[in-house]
Amino acid sequence: MSKKKFSKIKEQVTKFLRKNRWTLARIGIAAAAVVILPDSVSYAQSGATDDTISVLTQPLSRMESLMSGPVPKAIVTIGAAIGAASWALNVENVRLVQQ
Repeated sequence: MSKKKFSKIKEQVTKFLRKNRWTLARIGIAAAAVVILPDSVSYAQSGATDDTISVLTQPLSRMESLMSGPVPKAIVTIGAAIGAASWALNVENVRLVQQ
């Protein structure tokens, strides 16, 4: 690499660093905080051994039990069949051409 190209690149990098010095400083402070803080503080673990959150798991398990029966499976199958027929018959594009 020639000296002229090198000096031009060095000038651009210096200009970028000057322009974004505060943003880069904040990123550096955040990275230092993550490295310096102990694991128990940085990952906000309260010492609980159970990893599940009951506020989220209870409604999700209820929805899972409701959606796993024969009626939801039939509804999904009918919807998939209608979607496949619509795609196969090119219904959307036919409507656009008719307008």
